Amino acid sequence: MFDASTSMLLGDRTSALFWEDRWLHGESIEEVVPDLFALIPRQPRKHRTVRQALAERSWIANISGASSPLALWQYVQLWIQLRDVQLTDVPDRLIWR
Repeated sequence: MFDASTSMLLGDRTSALFWEDRWLHGESIEEVVPDLFALIPRQPRKHRTVRQALAERSWIANISGASSPLALWQYVQLWIQLRDVQLTDVPDRLIWR
């Protein structure tokens, strides 16, 4: 219920979790690319911030296991969406819908 009721408004991206929070156009990565998300181990899901993941595209290193054609397509789609994400100096904020 909490996850469905909230999203993250990004600022400096130091508190928003890349894989878990609803920060990408109000959706979580799991909602945007579910087959790709299934290839991410639990540890990075719970700890990698958006800032860390975007630094030198380190989110790619979290992907493990064999990729299906759909997961590969989703990877490309995510890559395209992440190209335009910009960092600011304002702290991230949790927003209630």
